[in-house]
Amino acid sequence: MYQKDNNSIIKHLDFVLLDLLLLEFSFFLLFGIRHGFGNVFKNSSFNLMAGILLIVHLAVVILTQSYQDILRRGYLVELKKVVQQNTWIMLIVFSLMFVAKMQNRYSRSVFIFSWMLSIVLVYGEHLFWKNVTRKRLRTSDGRSHLLLISDAESAEYCLGKLKEKKYQPYKV
Repeated sequence: MYQKDNNSIIKHLDFVLLDLLLLEFSFFLLFGIRHGFGNVFKNSSFNLMAGILLIVHLAVVILTQSYQDILRRGYLVELKKVVQQNTWIMLIVFSLMFVAKMQNRYSRSVFIFSWMLSIVLVYGEHLFWKNVTRKRLRTSDGRSHLLLISDAESAEYCLGKLKEKKYQPYKV
């Protein structure tokens, strides 16, 4: 029997990795501006927080399922999801810093500006990559096919439901 795979993390691994890359880049850029770029990778504080950001990002992605229906979202819904995801990441990082008493190692301004920059970068990346992915899906010969064997009335009903959910147009 056919079962829908609800694991959107694997399905949208490209978005997960690009988001992680941009989140780390925004932290790297602002940490480098604050502390100098010459010793960023040699700084144990930077390396520790880069690892924490990686783990927290993956945990937030798994727990919030923020990539569900990502290709069907509109611009404002996408902005809302990006703000929510990045806000959760930063709130968890701030909480971990408070519990572990690491606040004195890091500048709050680095995290606040990193949060704002990552929202802008990730939102732009989502808009761009969604267009690329949609274009690839439209022109791909590896699309899934559906063979529907039914009477005319039921077939029209099924096709109407498929078109209602904004899937690619089907030939009758």
